[in-house]
Amino acid sequence: MNTKQLRQKILDLAIRGKLVPQDPNDEPAMALLERVRADKKGTYAPTTNDKMLFDAPHGWIFCNLENVCEITSSKRIFKDEYVPFGVPFYRTKEIGELNRKEAIKTELFISEERYEVIKRDYGVPNENDILLSAVGTIGVSWVVDNRNFYFKDGNLIWLKNLLIDASYIKNALDWIFIDTEIRNGSAYSALTIEKLKKFIVPLPPLAEQRRIVAAIEAAFAVIDEIERNKADLQTAVAAAKQKILSLAIRGKLVAQDARDEPAGVLFPHSIIEKEEIPFDVPESWAWRRLGDIGTTNIGLTYKPTDICDDGVPVMRSSNIKDGRLDFSDLVRVNTPLTAALKLNEGDIVICARNGSRHLVGKCALVKKMTEPLTFGAFMAVYRSICNHYVYYFLSTDIFRSIFQSEGISTQINQLTQAMIKQTLIPLPPLAEQKRIVAAVEAAFEQLDGVAYELNT
Repeated sequence: MNTKQLRQKILDLAIRGKLVPQDPNDEPAMALLERVRADKKGTYAPTTNDKMLFDAPHGWIFCNLENVCEITSSKRIFKDEYVPFGVPFYRTKEIGELNRKEAIKTELFISEERYEVIKRDYGVPNENDILLSAVGTIGVSWVVDNRNFYFKDGNLIWLKNLLIDASYIKNALDWIFIDTEIRNGSAYSALTIEKLKKFIVPLPPLAEQRRIVAAIEAAFAVIDEIERNKADLQTAVAAAKQKILSLAIRGKLVAQDARDEPAGVLFPHSIIEKEEIPFDVPESWAWRRLGDIGTTNIGLTYKPTDICDDGVPVMRSSNIKDGRLDFSDLVRVNTPLTAALKLNEGDIVICARNGSRHLVGKCALVKKMTEPLTFGAFMAVYRSICNHYVYYFLSTDIFRSIFQSEGISTQINQLTQAMIKQTLIPLPPLAEQKRIVAAVEAAFEQLDGVAYELNT
C-alpha cells in the first residue's frame, strides 16, 4: 500500500465511523441538524435517510449536503477588471496549491476597491467556508483561512455558513471524491451547484466530527513525514546511481586486469587534443569519440496517412521511461523501412529532439524484441560493440552536461548527429566493460529494490 492509498484508507475508516470511538454522551447528529435548520429558518431541504451509504454508528445520520451549508458561487469578474496588484484572484490551480500548503503564484488580481464593493453587495468567502473545484479536475477543496482573496465563478463552488465542522465536511468531500469517476469528470461533465446539493454525506455528532478531524490530521502528519523521507530517499537513490556511474567511467568501480587487451588496440585511432580530456583514466583505457567506435542515425519521418493499426511500432520519446522501452503508447506505421531504420537488439535509442530540455538525451537499450521496431525522426540510434557500456555512459550526468552546454537552438532542444559523434567517452578494455556493466547492474538492482519498497 503506497501513501496515497494509505490516506484513502484512513479517510474511509474515518468517514465510516471506524477511526475514533463513539461517545454515548455526544449530542446526536439529528439534534445538531435540527438546530441548524432552526438557525436557518427552514431554508434547507429536509434530511434524506433513504439512501444509506453504509451501516453508520449510533448517533449518526445521512443527509444531503445542502442540509448543512449554503451552496453558491461568486459574483462574476471580467478580464478588464484585472489589475497588476491588489487582492489575489484564485482559480482551481491556486486552490490546489493552497490545499497542498504550497506558495501561491497567482498572476491575477482585482483592485481593493472592487473587492470591497463585492464584499458589501455580494459577500466574499469567510474563514471556515469551503471552496470546491467544479470543472476539469473535480473535487479539489480548501477550507478558507483568514486571507483576503476572490475566486473564479463557475470553476469553483462556494460552501458557506457551515454550522458544523468545516474540516470534517472537507474530509467527507475528499472521501466522496475518492471515486475516480466523480473526480475526473466521467460521472459529471462538470459539477454544478444543484448536483452538489444532493450529495449524500454521513454526519456524526459534532463532538465526534472534531475527534475525527484531529485523528485524520495526526495520521496525515505522519504520512507527510513518510513522504518527505521517501522523497529524500528517492533523491539519495538517484544520487547513488550517479555516483556508481561516475566511479564506473573513471575505472574505479572494478579492478583492472593486466591480461585484458587495451582499449587502444581495439580502437586504435582518434584525434583528441590533450586539453579536451576531462579526467585521467587507467593505463589500459583510452579516450575515444563515439563516432570512432560506433555509428549513429536519425529515425523515420512518416506521414499521418502512414499510421495504421497493424504496422511497425515507432519508438518515440514517450516510449522511453526510466531508461527502458515502454510499449504502452504505441504509434504503428505502414511504410518501407531501410536496414538503418530497423532496430536491433543491443541498439541504444536516444531522444535527440524535444521541446522539453530535460527529455533530450534520455535513452534506452533495446532488449528482447518480440516484433520488428523502428524509431521516429526526433530520435537517434547508436550502434557499436560497446553498447552496454556506452548506454551507462550516456546515462551519466557527465554526458548530459556535455550536450546541454551545446544543444540549445532557438526553436527546439536537440542533440545533433555531429554532437553524438564528437562526444568523448572514456573507454575501458572490452573485457573490463563487461565487468563494469555487471557491477553497475548488480548495484542498480539493489537500489531499484529500495525504490520499489518506497513505492509500495
